[in-house]
Amino acid sequence: MGEVKEVSPGIWLIDLQPSLKGLERIFGSYLIKGEKIALVESGFPSTTGNLISHIQNMGVGLEEVSYVFGTHIHLDHAGGFGHLAEKLPKARFFIHPRGLPHLVNPERLWKASVEALGDLAFEYGKPKPVPEQRLSPLQDGETISLGGGLKIKAVETLGHASHHMSFLEERNRVIFTGDSCGIRFEKYGVIRPVTPAGISLTETLNSLEKMEAFNPKALAFTHFGLHPDPEDAFTQFKQALRLWLSLSLKALKAGKGSKEAYAEVKSLDKPLEPVVKRRTEVFIRQSIEGIIDCIKRKGLEQAEAVLRRLEKASP
Repeated sequence: MGEVKEVSPGIWLIDLQPSLKGLERIFGSYLIKGEKIALVESGFPSTTGNLISHIQNMGVGLEEVSYVFGTHIHLDHAGGFGHLAEKLPKARFFIHPRGLPHLVNPERLWKASVEALGDLAFEYGKPKPVPEQRLSPLQDGETISLGGGLKIKAVETLGHASHHMSFLEERNRVIFTGDSCGIRFEKYGVIRPVTPAGISLTETLNSLEKMEAFNPKALAFTHFGLHPDPEDAFTQFKQALRLWLSLSLKALKAGKGSKEAYAEVKSLDKPLEPVVKRRTEVFIRQSIEGIIDCIKRKGLEQAEAVLRRLEKASP
């Protein structure tokens, strides 16, 4: 069922451990314990049972959970909100204002998830509606106090999605990144961007720089685990995005597409070798498709401007 580990004072990482072979230690949730108790990320619907069992095994009553924060509405982050609302009777659920309507009525979210993920969406599970009166929109910079010196600050980090929030736990200086700093393949020490269709590369880079400016002491990845060296994480992200973007531009200028760009990424991004040999390769392939999609939507000029910024940031 996965382990629970205190990764910073008052912060526990919960390995949601879904029954998805080849995707072990990829999906996490965090429990923060002050005078009030909060969760960051619900996981997806099919892991709700695991999350509830872990909470109870920690000696926390379900009625004690006051807040649930979601970084964005994608199934593996807030897809379980509706299921959790049935289990956590006193919890209030927080999300970016643009994401809130899609949790009240998740039909469009579900349809888009099936289109993007195919069969994997059914393994994640179909989201349930969240009662509107239990949802609260969070604005950039808004702070929620948990007591005991623990405060959660909302940090708008657009790019991966147009409604993405990260969260800064101010006492420990830990940022819960959602997908704004990519995916951390814990076993290999590799951090790479998550750039699905619909992404904005300009906003992605803006958000990364915004998080850097907070000078965090650690990054708490939903995918996966606490990274104690934020500078390393930011550097890995920028260097990989620089390579992926340059290869995507090269493919498009040669009249080719995401298939050829992905082949070059697999060949040239050497630390990814163990990742793309497993089921986890789906995250990399979809990210290259997302970059190609962004270039086509936003134009070569904008993509080349982002590339110049990356070259300056990670020479």
